[in-house]
Amino acid sequence: MTLALVIPVWNDPDGVQSVLEQAADLGCFDQIILSDDASEPPLEHPAQTDDLPVEIVRGATQGGAGAARNLGLAQVRCSHVLFFDSDDYLLSPLAHLWQRLQGRHFDFCIFKHIEE
Repeated sequence: MTLALVIPVWNDPDGVQSVLEQAADLGCFDQIILSDDASEPPLEHPAQTDDLPVEIVRGATQGGAGAARNLGLAQVRCSHVLFFDSDDYLLSPLAHLWQRLQGRHFDFCIFKHIEE
């Protein structure tokens, strides 16, 4: 099983950098897609991501979070995908859960979500 991370983003390069640092610490993503919803200026390839499989796709016009998710989803080559906003936090239990799920059949997981 392989895991993709799709990050829909609009005008939040600092948030993207933070999520990518968290993703690198977890080490469980085979593909990371930054789906830029027509940010101004356009989202650039983040610094210090040499060890991460990061790709950027960009919408021609701003379409909102759903459109950005769909744009990113169209690029996924993995068996499973996690959508994560650039202002959220990836925590270490995700890597443990992903290891426990290896080889099992599942459609989705619901994670605890704290809105701040």
